[in-house]
Amino acid sequence: MSKSGDQQRKLQKLATQLRWYPMILVAAWTIPTISRIYNSLAPGKPLYWLTIMHCLSRGLQGILNAVAYGLTPSVKERWASLRRKVIEENSCNSLCATEVLADDNDTEELQTGESSTAPNPLQEDEDEETAVSTKETEMS
Repeated sequence: MSKSGDQQRKLQKLATQLRWYPMILVAAWTIPTISRIYNSLAPGKPLYWLTIMHCLSRGLQGILNAVAYGLTPSVKERWASLRRKVIEENSCNSLCATEVLADDNDTEELQTGESSTAPNPLQEDEDEETAVSTKETEMS
């Protein structure tokens, strides 16, 4: 296959994957646009049902984008592999497993027990709380 044929195939695949997004944009913004036009033409007479439809449809774009993304072949393949893994293991533990990526500082900390990075801000808050509770105890 020629180089231009390969590029043409890749562009066709990309166009197929992206075809839903313009339709989602139009569908998600139609009701809010109608509502805003109506409210600007008749500012003293808002329609309750149109306002409710406007509010309900505001989250529609995100939901539809998530569905369109979820229907891509790579996402379908990933979900299928996760489903197979859960069925094989008869457990959902594989869904919660995370990979730990260690950099040089993490490796050094694990080996020496000491951290070369900045102190933990949560630890400082706990120390301040202990100092405040000690002062309160002394005052009473």
